Amino acid sequence: MRITGERKPEYLEFASRVLGVDYKLDNVKMISHVDDDDKPHAVVLYTHSNKSGCEMSIATNGQWTATKEFIRESFYYPFVTCAFNRVHSVVEQQNTKALEFNTRIGFVQEAFLNHWFDLNNHGILLVMFKQDCQWLRR
Repeated sequence: MRITGERKPEYLEFASRVLGVDYKLDNVKMISHVDDDDKPHAVVLYTHSNKSGCEMSIATNGQWTATKEFIRESFYYPFVTCAFNRVHSVVEQQNTKALEFNTRIGFVQEAFLNHWFDLNNHGILLVMFKQDCQWLRR
């Protein structure tokens, strides 16, 4: 397994399929965890950037195991490379695995988004601030 910041269409297609969003290569930055055959196991997408932050979404193959190195790289990019002060993510309320993972790595709930995805599918807005990011501390 290796970590790469390459913006390959096949990585984006994987993330788009898993997340159910039609992302465009021109509108995203990404960090991917790929195997020796260059197949992605996890892709972190960074979208909707502004002066203070960006949205961060993660797509996995369902069997991927997060490594500390990959998580560090995933937060180094927005907080150090881009100098953002915050990242946020919107997770479906019923996606308990994603909510648990995000909480475990340091995101906190900022808001409940009623009917965010559809009439019966609400969103949870999660945020992490640079000052609170444990992954930047060595």
